[in-house]
Amino acid sequence: MSAFWKRDKRKPHKKNELVPVQKKVKKHRKKRVSLGEKLKSVGWISAIYDRLPARVRRFLGNKYAIGSVIILISIIVLVVIALIPPVTEEKKETADSDQGTDVIYIIDEHGNKIATTAVEDDSIVMQNQKEPDDPVLLSYNADTRSGYMNNCIFLGDSRTVAMVSYGFISDANALAKVGISHWQVLSTTFEQNSGAKFTLSDYLHTRNEPVIYVCYGVNGMNGLDEEKYKATYTELVDKIISLAGDRHVVLMSIWPVDDNGRYRNSAKNEWVYKYNEFLYNLAAEKGLNYLDVASILKDDNGNMKKEYDSGDGLHYRASAYNDILN
Repeated sequence: MSAFWKRDKRKPHKKNELVPVQKKVKKHRKKRVSLGEKLKSVGWISAIYDRLPARVRRFLGNKYAIGSVIILISIIVLVVIALIPPVTEEKKETADSDQGTDVIYIIDEHGNKIATTAVEDDSIVMQNQKEPDDPVLLSYNADTRSGYMNNCIFLGDSRTVAMVSYGFISDANALAKVGISHWQVLSTTFEQNSGAKFTLSDYLHTRNEPVIYVCYGVNGMNGLDEEKYKATYTELVDKIISLAGDRHVVLMSIWPVDDNGRYRNSAKNEWVYKYNEFLYNLAAEKGLNYLDVASILKDDNGNMKKEYDSGDGLHYRASAYNDILN
């Protein structure tokens, strides 16, 4: 009796009065089952579990394993989300142009930049032409890399190779070789960075881009007399026209050099501007377009601008390509 009765001192009571006190009953918590025990309880998983390394089984046998795994996965997900760069308006615009519509930019008569969509292949060059002033001379575009460049292929020498190396055009969109002269093109097999090999004829038959830029001329200016230079260039252009079909062919001007550079004996600006005049007249004669990039690359003396010189007076820095395309 005394084990179950005692004085309750917490509240008033009569003298010698005993009050009943309840026994405290221990509550038995449900035993937590570890992840390992749960896996072993499933028949086919149990066989796999027994083959796991001892360290893995010890970890799974820990009752906190599930929580640890969940926390670890959550941390990894948060880190991945934090590392994903936000989509900017510029990237959004590029993505839109990649989804089947080519965005190109033209300049209206007031000098305003206008974005437009190239619906037909034929419209790509025509919207870029300066028809009222000169139907032969191709005008400059603002931000030609937005969609437009994917519709062009470039045939050229080391300066075209540099366009690929600097990332301005893709390897697939160029057929070029360092040091090649225009008179060697028809007998040359070109090899792209991907390892693919093409002759000029094979390449133009496999590509369907609507614009073809011809970018030769600086090599061979001192190796051929003027008559031979012009005759072989005309022969090359006639071949390209026959292979092009209804595509637009554009003759690009020869880029200026540094008359005091390393190649001063093999390339002179006197020759550059003489043959650029020939290329312009050839484009007019054949009904082609002519792109004059030399005018923005030369200084007041007609030499290559110093800021564009890669160091040898013949090849250009990436900034020159960037200014041409923008």
